[in-house]
Amino acid sequence: MEKTNLTLSQLIEAMRVAVANLGSFAKGDTITDIVTVTSAYEEIAACDELSESDIMLSYYWGIREHGTTLTSSSKNLDKWLRDFKDQPVAVYKIEYANCKYSIKLYLSVDDGDVMFGDN
Repeated sequence: MEKTNLTLSQLIEAMRVAVANLGSFAKGDTITDIVTVTSAYEEIAACDELSESDIMLSYYWGIREHGTTLTSSSKNLDKWLRDFKDQPVAVYKIEYANCKYSIKLYLSVDDGDVMFGDN
């Protein structure tokens, strides 16, 4: 999945679709992840020194059957992937730039095989 030039509501819909067939913990965690992304945006947007076009956010969003992770750190993502290496997972890159959101498959792991979103 790759979607660009999204509004916040379109990003939320894309995230909802990504976890639609996963367990209830993944769905619940996704709500927390959405709040984290929107809160970060609101905090930065409140800074009078920045214009809307100056705001940039970037996250890795990992999903698995029983939960998610949202981090801007590749080290934290690597740890999460190691912790759940026995479970099929997908990782998306969520970004906010030029006043729009985007979500792109970064990598997926299924039965131990890693596939990057660029493939």
